[in-house]
Amino acid sequence: MIVISFTGRKSKIPLTSRELQLIITTTQRLLGIKLPKALPLVLNCKIVNEKKMVVMNETWRHQKQASPIIAFPDYYLKLAGEPVKEEIHLGDMLICPQVLKQKTKDNFSVNNKQNFRQQFIRSFTHSLLHLYGYTHDKDKQAKAMEKKEQQVSDIVIEKLIKKSV
Repeated sequence: MIVISFTGRKSKIPLTSRELQLIITTTQRLLGIKLPKALPLVLNCKIVNEKKMVVMNETWRHQKQASPIIAFPDYYLKLAGEPVKEEIHLGDMLICPQVLKQKTKDNFSVNNKQNFRQQFIRSFTHSLLHLYGYTHDKDKQAKAMEKKEQQVSDIVIEKLIKKSV
């Protein structure tokens, strides 16, 4: 079971919880991750405005800019052998719909609901990969992460967007 909890205006998110779960399960499948089925996988998401995102980005990443999504991993920071009893807390995400909309404008010639959904899928997938330990600090790592991001996004976009057109 996957539990995605939201704080803030979830109505600003262009995907349902079930669609977000599809991104998570697709990512896990492509990464070969098998988690205990008896324990829920928990992801906390907080919807923030652009001003708050800039403050958080500066505080945690030392970059004075707004990001579409910032991910704070938890599960992979646990010590090896540390027992997980009640839930698997994957991590937390800060999501800024304003920045995501701007990124949609930058990446697509038309800013519509379908393109916003695609941009959200790509940004959410990117942040999710960070929660699973992927980074893009070095070229080799960046290429591996980009490849997985593209694979997951292509599968999810095909299922959620292209078939509905």
